[in-house]
Amino acid sequence: MSTTKPLLVLLFSTLLASTGAQALPEDQEQPIRIKADKADIDEGAGRAIYTGSVTMDQGSIHITGDKVTIYTKAGAVTRMVAEGTPAHYQEKPAVDKEIIKAYGNTIDYAIAKDKVKLIKNAKLFQEGNSFTGDVIHYNMKTQAVNAQGATSRTGKNRVEMVIQPKSKQ
Repeated sequence: MSTTKPLLVLLFSTLLASTGAQALPEDQEQPIRIKADKADIDEGAGRAIYTGSVTMDQGSIHITGDKVTIYTKAGAVTRMVAEGTPAHYQEKPAVDKEIIKAYGNTIDYAIAKDKVKLIKNAKLFQEGNSFTGDVIHYNMKTQAVNAQGATSRTGKNRVEMVIQPKSKQ
């Protein structure tokens, strides 16, 4: 691993920590609303699979994908996995903050752990700043980010980040 990657992760973690990147507290108290072409629900297994232009909303949280799988345990939603080309995730971290937007071919949102994993063509946008890579792991509670780049034409794994000057944020 080059010294550039740990530096980028540290810079991005600092950036996120300064913006308070958790969803609005009332979001988890809101009902989950889902629209899809098809639903396959297995309450015994604690799994519901929605396919066909799926949209899921819960407060300020909005998820879209070709397929969204929702996992439950003891009646509570613990995890959502959205798949698409790309799937999309967004949330409003606080009343006075801009909406965070994330994209990936797969978005794995572990609700109970406050973690989001963006897989393949991963992109995260927050307050004018952007972060791209092949896989992005994001801890919403600690604002820690770990990113891995895709192999480029030069054979190197690369991640890319754009941080706006303070005056533009």
